[in-house]
Amino acid sequence: MGTQMRRTRGGWVRMVMTGILSVCVWTGLSADRIELMNGDVITGTIQLMDSESVVIETDYGILEIDRSAVLRGSFGRPDGDVHSGLLFHLPLNGDIVDSTGTYQVTNNGMRFVADVSGLPQSAARSDGTGTYISIASSEELDALDQFTIAFDLKLESLSGTQYLVSKWRRAEGETADGKFTVQSSGGDITMFVVAASGAYSRIIARAVLGVQTWHAVALTFAGGRAYIYVDGVEVAAERFSFTGLFQDTSPVLVMTAEAQAADTYGYYNPVGTVDEVRFYGRALAPDEVAALAARN
Repeated sequence: MGTQMRRTRGGWVRMVMTGILSVCVWTGLSADRIELMNGDVITGTIQLMDSESVVIETDYGILEIDRSAVLRGSFGRPDGDVHSGLLFHLPLNGDIVDSTGTYQVTNNGMRFVADVSGLPQSAARSDGTGTYISIASSEELDALDQFTIAFDLKLESLSGTQYLVSKWRRAEGETADGKFTVQSSGGDITMFVVAASGAYSRIIARAVLGVQTWHAVALTFAGGRAYIYVDGVEVAAERFSFTGLFQDTSPVLVMTAEAQAADTYGYYNPVGTVDEVRFYGRALAPDEVAALAARN
């Protein structure tokens, strides 16, 4: 038989190379994963996605799946993924789980939506009312003096101050009880980092975010040097006079920060979608940041 691809009715999957109709579970050479509405799972290499179908290559042939039959999907880790120094990773593929199995993660009201590739239930959306993700504090996170935070982001509005990631409880004057926080405003990205003394400094990347546009964002700090990357490209760099960071005990919050207001978690809560959240205990090199942006 040829490799002609034909969509079937009712959301079934047709094996194109052999013409055999099947909805079995296959194991492919790569780690792309499609979960069907009927509970079956197909793994292989996703070749094409559009509003009507997903085409995936498996060990047994090329399959075309009706999009209405897909519950959720995810891309696996190619060889270019960055594992060294990874502390936690939230793929956000229909659940709030650290793929390293290390950290306790809590979903505070965020719902699952389509990711950058259009795969359903494969990213998490905050609605601006105080919905966010929290990662419990630990001695390891509290003691860090260097880090990288990387994530995919799509904001639905650029107005106001919106906090994207934070490990920070409160600020007073020029000091803060926290380690870092990342915020956006008007398309800018600002990262505040807190020295061991409690005094904070900032790095700003101007006009780097678009509305309703997916971006791969990464921020690093080590040895007094801070960098911001968007879509794999360095957009801001800063050198500070300190190297050590404040040892705080606050959790890591995704898509909010604690506000000194009645609406503690809703005050800075953005309306937007986040995916593939990674936190490293070291500063990634520019080529590693570019590799993450390319794979996402």
